[in-house]
Amino acid sequence: MDTITTSYKASEISIVSPQNQQSPIRVNLPDSVALGSSFHGEIVVTNNSSVSEDYAVSTRLSAAMYTRQETGEFDSPPDITMSLLPGGAGALAISVPWSALKLQYPGGNYIVVTGHVTRVSTGERWRFRRDIGISSIRVLATATAPRTVPVGTVFDVTVSVTNPLDEALQNCVITIGGETVTPMVGASKDGDEEVSVGTLNPGQTVSVTRTFKAIREGFGGASAWFRATSLRSGSNGVTVNVNRCPGDMNQDTVVDSDDFLRFVIAYNLFDCDARKMDVRCLGDLNSDGVVDGQDFQLFVLAYNQLLCE
Repeated sequence: MDTITTSYKASEISIVSPQNQQSPIRVNLPDSVALGSSFHGEIVVTNNSSVSEDYAVSTRLSAAMYTRQETGEFDSPPDITMSLLPGGAGALAISVPWSALKLQYPGGNYIVVTGHVTRVSTGERWRFRRDIGISSIRVLATATAPRTVPVGTVFDVTVSVTNPLDEALQNCVITIGGETVTPMVGASKDGDEEVSVGTLNPGQTVSVTRTFKAIREGFGGASAWFRATSLRSGSNGVTVNVNRCPGDMNQDTVVDSDDFLRFVIAYNLFDCDARKMDVRCLGDLNSDGVVDGQDFQLFVLAYNQLLCE
């Protein structure tokens, strides 16, 4: 069973400090915000001076597009002044409820946190900016095939989507398609199928299952997309390596010394993520996500047989 889930994640942070000055700012903000969730974080200021200091903190919250063009502004916390002892720290909590975020979404799919901290006694100012992406809807794709299969294998892929919002999603469509080496059984000429699932109520899950067949060697699998009115599309997929037999790393129908050299390169690959389309993952003969001693034992068996049948 190969299960892969993804969610959109994008963030950027920058802090600009006066020359030769250590920044007193630590920005504790999430990398992304789940669709339908509120945003929470804090700006932490630490007094790195040897004497007590006052720090004025100003923060602005806005929504922006991919291009960083602003689409609107959220209610920002009021400016405050923190009186801190040497080595002391203070925090300014910031938040935006989903009820406000959804008024900007999907056009404004970034939350932009900007502001500055000023040391009152010297006038030194530190500026900060953080861009936090709002995740796309989660699409779950599950295959009944292991990571590596022989030619001729028939397998199913199930795509599931759950509505995380407190309102219904309208005009929902799941598009699912195969790859050249693993086409969908009974698919149209372009290989993709659009499945209209209508309205998806809050908390409701919809699933679509289709059958695929491995027709020749190579990287295959299936991809799926979900779209609905006023919603940024989500996508996901599963990858299946189609190999004539386990251990045939170069797919020349024999398991020989050339395959052994390729397996050695793959050995101890502990991040065998098939979604990266990494040929070294052909060494993951037991489909457990790593290339290790267990795979080597399987390779030895295939090596001794030499010919793939």
